Amino acid sequence: RGINRGTMEFYRISTKVAPDGEPQSVGFVYPNGTIKTRGYRDKVFKTVGAGAEPSLFGADPFPAGSSRDIVIVEGELDAASAYQMLGVPAVSVRSSTSARKDCAASQKYLDSFSRIYLALDDDEPGRNAWASIAELLNFNKIYTIPFSTYKDANAYLVADKVKEFRNAF
Repeated sequence: RGINRGTMEFYRISTKVAPDGEPQSVGFVYPNGTIKTRGYRDKVFKTVGAGAEPSLFGADPFPAGSSRDIVIVEGELDAASAYQMLGVPAVSVRSSTSARKDCAASQKYLDSFSRIYLALDDDEPGRNAWASIAELLNFNKIYTIPFSTYKDANAYLVADKVKEFRNAF
């Protein structure tokens, strides 16, 4: 999906490969120890650990206030993609429906950054999640990364539209 090995290792994203060399699943480790996996063929998500607890994927490598900017996306691969393209902290909500709870549980952490960029999926659930997060956080800190061509950060990376994504940022 366009994410390089260094970014995968940085975010502790792992893949399980079949004997024929084809990827079977991808695994994401959350700061609270939860491991979420997604099958490539069946697209089924499985969670081991405290998966129901609100949490932001990818927050652990970025201490509170460690940067001026932070990007919030919808999807673990989107967090890794945004980080790879921008070089700034990028975290993911668990889903559009959990976005408000995830951000509320991490509100102190998010408030430690001067600028909070929302780059949620460009669809109705993503726009609804954007609105619910914007109500929760300090509105003066919120910025939007508008998507003009693709639905999410990973789609820009896969299409090799890194410059377009950076310009939107």
